Amino acid sequence: MKVLHDRSIVRAEAGTYAWEWSVEDDRFHLHDGRGRRIVSGPAQPVVVTSDGPRVPGSARVPTLDGNRLTIEYPQAGTTVVWRFDDAGLWLEPVGYAGCDGEDVLAVHYFATVEDGRPRPALRFDYLIQPGLSGSSALGPVLPTDSRIDVDCWLGHGATADRDRIAQQWALPSHYFAGLSIQGHPNARGGLTEHRSDAFCCGLADLPAADVRLCLSRGLVGPVVDVRSDLWGQARGAGPHLLGPTWHWSVGADYRQAIRGYYRGLVEAGRIAPKRNSAAKNSVAALPQYNTWGAQLVMEQHSDRFDQPALEAIYDRLRNSGMRSACFVIDDKWEREYGHLEHCEQRFPRFDEFLARLRADGLALGLWAAFLRCEQPESLGLDTSHMLHGPDGRPIVLGQAARPYYLFDVSRPQVRAVLAERVRRFIRRYRPDLVKFDFGYELPSLSRGAPADPSWAGERLLRLSLDVIVGTMRAEHPDIVVMYYSLSPLFVDHFDLHSTDDLWRCAGEYHLEVNRRLFFSSLLGEIGVPSYGSGGYDWVAMGEIWFDSIASGSLGSLGSFVGDQRDSDPDPGDIARHNGLAAISRAGNTFSVTPLRPTWLGGSSGARSSSWLRCENNVPMLVALRTHHLDGGRGPASYADVVHTDVQVVVASRTDDGIGSSRRLGVVPFGDGQVTIRHDGPARAAAVTVHRLGGAVVRQRCAVDGGWLRLPLSERLEGAPVEWLDVEFVD
Repeated sequence: MKVLHDRSIVRAEAGTYAWEWSVEDDRFHLHDGRGRRIVSGPAQPVVVTSDGPRVPGSARVPTLDGNRLTIEYPQAGTTVVWRFDDAGLWLEPVGYAGCDGEDVLAVHYFATVEDGRPRPALRFDYLIQPGLSGSSALGPVLPTDSRIDVDCWLGHGATADRDRIAQQWALPSHYFAGLSIQGHPNARGGLTEHRSDAFCCGLADLPAADVRLCLSRGLVGPVVDVRSDLWGQARGAGPHLLGPTWHWSVGADYRQAIRGYYRGLVEAGRIAPKRNSAAKNSVAALPQYNTWGAQLVMEQHSDRFDQPALEAIYDRLRNSGMRSACFVIDDKWEREYGHLEHCEQRFPRFDEFLARLRADGLALGLWAAFLRCEQPESLGLDTSHMLHGPDGRPIVLGQAARPYYLFDVSRPQVRAVLAERVRRFIRRYRPDLVKFDFGYELPSLSRGAPADPSWAGERLLRLSLDVIVGTMRAEHPDIVVMYYSLSPLFVDHFDLHSTDDLWRCAGEYHLEVNRRLFFSSLLGEIGVPSYGSGGYDWVAMGEIWFDSIASGSLGSLGSFVGDQRDSDPDPGDIARHNGLAAISRAGNTFSVTPLRPTWLGGSSGARSSSWLRCENNVPMLVALRTHHLDGGRGPASYADVVHTDVQVVVASRTDDGIGSSRRLGVVPFGDGQVTIRHDGPARAAAVTVHRLGGAVVRQRCAVDGGWLRLPLSERLEGAPVEWLDVEFVD
């Protein structure tokens, strides 16, 4: 790592990147290790105040101290600090002098001012933004010159803000990524040799402000909304420190860049990978069944969900033969939001049902929107303890017949009450898993704020989770908490990532899950596996489970009495579900590699047809398709370890890798043959074929020259095959 400074240029060089800033025009350029431009833009931020945007002007005073570059903009009263190391670049919070009588509204990073308005000005060719839209209609890989103007959340989100694109999954993500093409993209090598490495730019800490991303006129820029004009927290003469610390990383592709962002935070000591107990990992790996889809089909949502419906859903699951091991009761089991207690009128035998569930050997999952409160007075609070809008009135959400408020967790009394309700909830129901929901319901600062503004913006969700998750873990250290976030800054709070909710992706649930796992599987490197969920029909559930198995646990919320596409589960899919559940890996720290990824393209970008899971850099599971997701046939193999002519999942059932393990699990998705290299002395394999319904068939296969050639069939003796237990013998 070296940083050079002459009179007009500052240049920082590391093995993977070169960053250059011009004093004259105040623009920076980030290049990859081969000199290809990745991204460029103005270095200065634009601070927007109640008196208008502060234009940095032409005067710039740079100071270089080792690997730390300070740039002062006297005309605007702003100061920015860049730091450089081998892991990437760091941009510290913006210093702003402030003036009497003014409020800070926002900070627009890498921006210009045109016609009195700040405009994003980062220039690169492809924006990668997971969670950009809750619908698959707008994918996460977007050419910036598509003339689509987007204003989206990088932070916790705010569902009440109808003037922004609808989002849910991935929030908060806290990062965005991108890359560029050198020259014309249709020239020879435009998408290969002349495609740059990728960058990732993400938060390294949480600001007391909202964080969003803007794409306009082909240019991009993050925005941090402070809104001191409404709340007074950045008012008058400073100095003020605005926004978060940003970390920039560079990788050969955008998954590598995102991985670099995560690793950079780990190496800087800002986060630490999760270290779970075996008990917690065993619960996180369980295949889940969630009641929500069945509730919708039965019209048992809202206040119509009751004991007979709950028991009917459970009975149908048990009778289906699908061996889900964690039963998750979704929304509307409570009598009202805020108490975390079941409705005794609608569920008079709730405790008896939970006892039955446990007697059947299943784990219990419960959904909860912990930040909602319907009747503050019943908890010893009043509306002054709820989040308020700029007009001083409490924020009211929900339906007219059942409105609710949101707890203001910045208030000590609210934290005490909420912690006590959570404590009673855990002691009373003893859930093994909690599906935390509606963190994205917290308002933006334009619509509401906590009483203590130091906990505003991104910090409010963090404080809420400190109370909620902290209390749950004090009572039950091995409880599993699941949410949708991709942010590494919540690694201490969430144990399982969820690919929910897919309802805006009807007709292609399986394709969207594949794409969401393309990003969420990276969380496995910091200790957070992914839950594959499922859409609201059974049409392609088998494909969803296939894609989920490398990254974490299986899921389903399908109805057994019809659905939106009048589909029913196929016995073959039930068998494959059970087989995948039997061979799943329970560890929470691993790396997933897409074996045949598609990087660019609105329809196919950020997807892979096959997956490899490694633990401690050892291959432990491979999921291979014989076709690409676009239908084209491709080589179905992993290195020189597994070759197949049929879609298949192969996993080690020990702590040794696939090539050296004495026990393997194999789940076929068709008829054919898989060939597996075995490095041990075994000359044969004892194969136990597990069939749907519990019957087994025992076979023996030779190991010839270190290779096991295993015939596969979806059905054997008239019954669907679940999985093959392969044990190598001498």
